[in-house]
Amino acid sequence: MDSEPIQGVFQTYTGRPWKAWEYRRWVEEGLIGEIEDPFEAVKWQQVLGGEGFLRKLKDQWNQRVERPKNYGQKKNWSAVGTEQILERVSEYFQSDLEKLKKRGIRGNLARRCAITLCWDHAGLSHEEIAALFRMPSSNSVAQTIRRTKTQHAQTLKVLKHQISHK
Repeated sequence: MDSEPIQGVFQTYTGRPWKAWEYRRWVEEGLIGEIEDPFEAVKWQQVLGGEGFLRKLKDQWNQRVERPKNYGQKKNWSAVGTEQILERVSEYFQSDLEKLKKRGIRGNLARRCAITLCWDHAGLSHEEIAALFRMPSSNSVAQTIRRTKTQHAQTLKVLKHQISHK
């Protein structure tokens, strides 16, 4: 392994000449140290956008920091169950409940929306969703959720509104 690029990075960031033990200490400090609040770093710099925009960004950041780490989704709406989500999605897309759960239909937006809403609002784990929708693995569930949220955000928003107001 060539250490010259590492030496260059170390010298650029620290301003000190390369020494292996100093580099190790520097890396350990980076791994152990706290993550700094990005708003403190730019506190006195000019921000593009209005004050409301900055306030909104800061509020979102603070919510992320204060929120407990939960890698399995919690129920956001305790009254919403899996069956209710499946019923609403099948009504919206005018499709059969069993067709939503059926595996092998590629590009089925109703199925992808149902999977995503079950993750976000019914509190199901990826494994539970994989079993319910007859999917090969929890990884495929995660990929489906990610793609659906990026490609069909507006449809999900409409469905979430319908579910929460019925």
